Amino acid sequence: MPALLVLALGCTTVAAAPTQSTQPPRSVAVSPSPSPSYEPGPAFASGGTVTRIDASGVVVRNPDGELEVDLTGVRSVWKETEVAASDLEVGDQLDLSGTRSGATFHARYVWANIGRFDGVVRALVGGKLELVGLPPSTRTFQLELSRYLVVVRGADIPATVGDLHPGMSVGGVMYRPKNATPRATKIWFSP
Repeated sequence: MPALLVLALGCTTVAAAPTQSTQPPRSVAVSPSPSPSYEPGPAFASGGTVTRIDASGVVVRNPDGELEVDLTGVRSVWKETEVAASDLEVGDQLDLSGTRSGATFHARYVWANIGRFDGVVRALVGGKLELVGLPPSTRTFQLELSRYLVVVRGADIPATVGDLHPGMSVGGVMYRPKNATPRATKIWFSP
């Protein structure tokens, strides 16, 4: 048996490296390329303000002009929580996901008046959260806590408002109603 083991091991040995010296690899000069600028794909449209509501959807104005948004095939409309497409109003800021066909955008998912925040908790008093922007910013801002608020630790471990404390870095999603204090709808923090 030991002879078979030696024979088997002997068959698997690797040949020695050649004794010739090899040239070190040449360094290749790579010229830097400019960073690509962000351009949303054809399945996304953002930054539009609803200017008109019609039978099949809405019309939004953005820096590129007007865009007709067809809502007949919409799967989800978020406006602080899931709502019906009929809850969209003139003045709402929309972000859209769907498909573009000429001058019409066929929306599948709609987010109205959504925003993102990051900061350090300064105080939590009643239904308001006071935050300081992440360094180097020193800007202080307040958010009300939405009645639809979800708090998570990490990606998806449920948590509560009671888990938040001063000095903690948090991120989140906010609903920005017209002429009112923004409301936090989701807050996340690292464990």
